[in-house]
Amino acid sequence: MAGQFSALSSSALLCALVLLAAMGYGCAPASAAITPAVPTPDAPYLFNDTDQKPGANVTADKTVLRTRYATVNLSLFQATGGPQSVKQLKLNLFPDVIVTASLDRIDRPSPDGFVWVGHVQGAANSQVALSVQDNVMAGSISIPNDLYLVRYVGSGLHAINQIDQAAFPPD
Repeated sequence: MAGQFSALSSSALLCALVLLAAMGYGCAPASAAITPAVPTPDAPYLFNDTDQKPGANVTADKTVLRTRYATVNLSLFQATGGPQSVKQLKLNLFPDVIVTASLDRIDRPSPDGFVWVGHVQGAANSQVALSVQDNVMAGSISIPNDLYLVRYVGSGLHAINQIDQAAFPPD
């Protein structure tokens, strides 16, 4: 299992863990009408479908409602101008959950990495944080009453997990 995560540097892992801890798992109890997003040339989908599956070392988590495996279109962030030029992202988390995220700011926790921080259009109290380093992404998408986590599972593959927030112990 250690070899599976060798591409994820300790600083990227620390950044992702701090980011997720800082965001917490709770969402404000507000309802929002989220319009499905359609990819356009100026904002293609972030996640690419794949037939690839993770190795046997991926452990089950009782808080995960469902999982989708995908590759990440990291080339979106390598365009002229860098990640700060990506003002919108189409987040195709699951076939029935496709939203548009708008950029609020870029954080630079390391010289080789960044955190794309934004919100979901049309969803009050939403937050998107995607940490990228060494071609690996980790992040969270918090929409009122829904939480999605992106994590690297090895060999260029990422897991998108919908989290059951009710499965966490009370505060």
